[in-house]
Amino acid sequence: MKEWRRQCPVKTMCRVFDVSRSGFYEWLNRKPAERAQENERLKVAIRVAQRR
Repeated sequence: MKEWRRQCPVKTMCRVFDVSRSGFYEWLNRKPAERAQENERLKVAIRVAQRR
């Protein structure tokens, strides 16, 4: 939904996917979970190690 919101109204997508608009916007502005942040750090470390 995040990527499609410029082509399709959020209200329509929320109805189709049966989610609330407030929930969508809350998710959109939420800080990534600790695990997601750690995964991103690991991806960067792996890319750096592969370049050496």
